[in-house]
Amino acid sequence: MVCNFSKDGTVDEEVKPNVNITLKKVLMGRTKRDIRLSQENNADAITNVVITNIRTRTDVPLYIETSGVRAGKSTIYEIESQSVIIGPFGDPEYYALAIRRSENQASDI
Repeated sequence: MVCNFSKDGTVDEEVKPNVNITLKKVLMGRTKRDIRLSQENNADAITNVVITNIRTRTDVPLYIETSGVRAGKSTIYEIESQSVIIGPFGDPEYYALAIRRSENQASDI
């Protein structure tokens, strides 16, 4: 399924060196279809859906694990939330997603 994702935050974030530097693990995205529905329209719980293999339009992988069991493989993300965005004519325009890097990167998908 085609989705768009970006870092949670703004471009002009202030960088503060030497102060508890942590990476945000949340990405914001959107998709045209409800991600809980398969191509065959089978419904699944949002907690049973994972996202991986996030790539650019030119098919370049963006998020790859560098160590552990999944070293060299795509990072696994879990859906934190999903909400439908209704267009001006009352129809779903797209679905907004917040995804978080899964703590369990040992799964083989």
